[in-house]
Amino acid sequence: MPTTACLSAVLAVAFAATIAAQTATDPAPADDTRAAAAKRANKAIARSAAAVDTAFRVRWGPDLPPVAGDPPRAQATAGGIRGNATGSWHDGMLLLRLDGEPGDEFVFAGGRTLARDTQRPWALRRGRHADGTVAPFLPDVLGLLDFLAARDLPTTHASTGAIDDRPVEVVTMTLTAEQAAEAVWSGLLPDSFAVGMSLALPRGGARAPAPLPTATVDVAVHFDPAVGAVRRVHVRSWLTPEIQRGGRIAMRFNAEGRPERVDPADVEADEAANAEARKQPLRFADGLPLRPRRGLLVSDLVLDLGEPGKATAPELDAGARALLRR
Repeated sequence: MPTTACLSAVLAVAFAATIAAQTATDPAPADDTRAAAAKRANKAIARSAAAVDTAFRVRWGPDLPPVAGDPPRAQATAGGIRGNATGSWHDGMLLLRLDGEPGDEFVFAGGRTLARDTQRPWALRRGRHADGTVAPFLPDVLGLLDFLAARDLPTTHASTGAIDDRPVEVVTMTLTAEQAAEAVWSGLLPDSFAVGMSLALPRGGARAPAPLPTATVDVAVHFDPAVGAVRRVHVRSWLTPEIQRGGRIAMRFNAEGRPERVDPADVEADEAANAEARKQPLRFADGLPLRPRRGLLVSDLVLDLGEPGKATAPELDAGARALLRR
């Protein structure tokens, strides 16, 4: 009897052959293939979001291409620009652990958030670490899955790949400006992923609504076709990191969120180079489009999911249970 791994490999090969054959003969079936893959991806997202006892790892930060002769890029986490976390979710509870020396941990349950670290016990917090400092970004893993499952996202690409030698289908979507705004404003993506900065001040003390994000945000969902479960969600944003004053570019902010002065001639050169690059056919790597990036801040959020039902729920101490009223 064939093993599950063998069956998965056969399915992946067959799927890849189908895409190749249809694309080579007639572009119309490729649209049908993408639509069918999108439906399978949506079912996999909904199934994964509804599962319990699932472990995950998530990382976020700027995607900085290597520069010859330069030392390794700094892994700064100031301002929530970059981070790594692990955790798991269970029936009515999600546990999140941030990588780093403080040992920050969070529990989300019943509308309450608890935080602790290596020096402090569990305490009620909202958007803060146990020591009271602001936590600029805390990944909402289930919220991101629910967001993707509940929206009709335009599918731009379908392909196959592998994660840990297991075949996956990959469906790529590009968010509209309104969808990107919802993802950022609801805390599913860091502000730095899709929001530029403006130095304009409101008149007469009136509060002006936030502008829609100007970034292009792509999402690649990698799912296991054999079991219909998500293995990875990769979000990438392409943002022109401009700080504007009076409708004119005053500065740009870099990958660590610090403002830098910019030469208008450099801005024009970047825009011209990107416009020329856009004339070429769009290529994809690991399910994500390779867009022109000169002068842009490219950021990633990568969520990797374990197998549903395999994670063990954490044992909460008496203090945590009391705070959660359990």
